[in-house]
Amino acid sequence: MASDSPVTQVYVAPRDALRRLGSEGLVRGLDDAALDRLRDDCWDGSEEQLEDAGVLGILTFFYETPDRGAKDGWVWHATEFWHDTDDAVAEVAAALRDDRPIFKQLAVEPVNDGEPAAIIELERDDGARSRVAARSLADVARAFNEELRARGRPKRLIALETNGDWEMFVAVDLRLARKLVAEGVLPVASLDDLSD
Repeated sequence: MASDSPVTQVYVAPRDALRRLGSEGLVRGLDDAALDRLRDDCWDGSEEQLEDAGVLGILTFFYETPDRGAKDGWVWHATEFWHDTDDAVAEVAAALRDDRPIFKQLAVEPVNDGEPAAIIELERDDGARSRVAARSLADVARAFNEELRARGRPKRLIALETNGDWEMFVAVDLRLARKLVAEGVLPVASLDDLSD
């Protein structure tokens, strides 16, 4: 594929996509035998229902909790995440797997002035403080991505294609994300997220 060709998404069966994600170290411990056990436990042994769940649905069952998913770089919550967690910032930071988190959360103030939101007070690793108006987990991810970009780091939090009631992100090198999207194994919410 020429470098100026646009990246488009193609379909790959979830089982094949998960094998590929596993080969890149993005999903650990979900080999075919583990996926069969998960299918039997969560989808009554139905391969069709497993396929209908898709890659992201399977991963939410496999990881069970966002904390567990963050160990492999995955984080997700309902769109209004502040109802699900006391510290989404720590979960996003854990997904990046840095020795020292870029941000830590100092406080969260739920706001409801006609539109659900939370104001998050952040402290950057150099002590600088800022506030983020977060209407969804995407706003938290955006703050991290802006800092990653400013630091010249290749890793980003990539938004994945969910139904809108919840959001899921994976912390991954942009170059690898582009490759996995082109192969059809990483269902991203927007191809625009793959730009530098």
